[in-house]
Amino acid sequence: MAEQDPYLTLLCSLPGFDALFAHRIPPLSRLRLDQRLLLLTDDDRSQLDAVEQILNWSRWPSGSDNAQALQQIHALLNSLNEPRVKQLTEDILDLHAVQHALHLRHTDKDYSRQPPATDWCISRFRSRLEQHWQDEDLGLGHYFLWLADAAEALKKQQLLAAEKIFFTSIWQHLLRQQPEDAFSFFAVVVYVLKWTLADRWSRTDGQQARQRFQQLLAAHQTAPDGHTSAEELSA
Repeated sequence: MAEQDPYLTLLCSLPGFDALFAHRIPPLSRLRLDQRLLLLTDDDRSQLDAVEQILNWSRWPSGSDNAQALQQIHALLNSLNEPRVKQLTEDILDLHAVQHALHLRHTDKDYSRQPPATDWCISRFRSRLEQHWQDEDLGLGHYFLWLADAAEALKKQQLLAAEKIFFTSIWQHLLRQQPEDAFSFFAVVVYVLKWTLADRWSRTDGQQARQRFQQLLAAHQTAPDGHTSAEELSA
């Protein structure tokens, strides 16, 4: 048990999350989170870095092409030596693939009727997604119950609503994880992934708000009478 004591200290020092959308920003900064993560062993820190790099494209060097990135993801996945950590990482890659397929189909006319010919995701569902590309639920509605709602939101150009559905699906999956030891490395991984999701949502929500403000400002400036309609304000 003494070997796990630093992880007990680490996890007990981290603030909890009430819910994904309860915080405008994560309850602690990345700097402070990284300071807590200094308690990880070198091997566990290396494993966590691999998980974060797999799931967070912003950690890839600028200029990395898609083929290089996908090849590196395969290598990083193979380097994960804890089964539950690897399984969770693959689960989230599956969710990312479904989201990516929906966005490609609804927002890129080149892929509205067929998937990309090149490697476009790493997922156990890739073949099924490609075979059912024109199906409303991509052939996975029975597996991902939120998929139909996300597809409908994208069809209506409600991008923020679609993102919220997708973020919720990952959050719920993370909440379902039950570490055998509440103060294990796996518990740390789950916490960091929750933090990352909350951080990404705070940025997504802020970007959408800024874009909407700019749209309203442009509409106000170009309106003949200098006024923005009630319909525009409520959209």
